[in-house]
Amino acid sequence: MTQDEYRGTTKEDWMRTMVSVTLFAAITIIGAILLVPSYWYIWLVLVAVSLLLLLRWHAHTFAYRCANCGHEFELSAFADLISPHGPGNGGGWKYLRCPNCHKRSRATVIRKHKN
Repeated sequence: MTQDEYRGTTKEDWMRTMVSVTLFAAITIIGAILLVPSYWYIWLVLVAVSLLLLLRWHAHTFAYRCANCGHEFELSAFADLISPHGPGNGGGWKYLRCPNCHKRSRATVIRKHKN
């Protein structure tokens, strides 16, 4: 993707993220209540599939901007999963090594225009 295909995150983006995480939590909790006593293996599969779908959605929807050089880049779903992250002023961050300047920093979360 080119740099023109990214934009800052909006309140709508964060609301969609919260809805997705809430849906994942609801599936996990309801599944645990209904399935764990007798069918725990089905619950584990349900949680794993739900987590993979949530992770895939996030990796395909968001990218990152380096705090040092401003380079915008994407991550694989695996790197998205294991990278330290957190909330911040004006959006979230992920502690990443920039593929352009090769420095580690708290990269800002940005939205891809097209999925």
